[in-house]
Amino acid sequence: MKILMITIMGLFLVMPIVGHSSEHQQEDSGMKEKIVEKGRKAKRSVKKALNRTKEALCTEGDVKCEAKKIKHRMDETKDLIIDKSKDLKNKID
Repeated sequence: MKILMITIMGLFLVMPIVGHSSEHQQEDSGMKEKIVEKGRKAKRSVKKALNRTKEALCTEGDVKCEAKKIKHRMDETKDLIIDKSKDLKNKID
């Protein structure tokens, strides 16, 4: 139930960013890139909060919980690297 509540709260954080980007179709590309970048950051934040909640509620045993924790950190790092590379590509273009 807590995971569901955090997911819903995360969606409410992302929705204004997405709504903002769809309202201003005529803005220059620099502003669009900033909006997309903020959206990616919000998405990563929601995933991170969800992962921390799952880790706090883990009852499978120390070894399995630590393995999940490591996997979450790896996934978060991978997402960060992918997003930063997309941002860098947009700046170069």
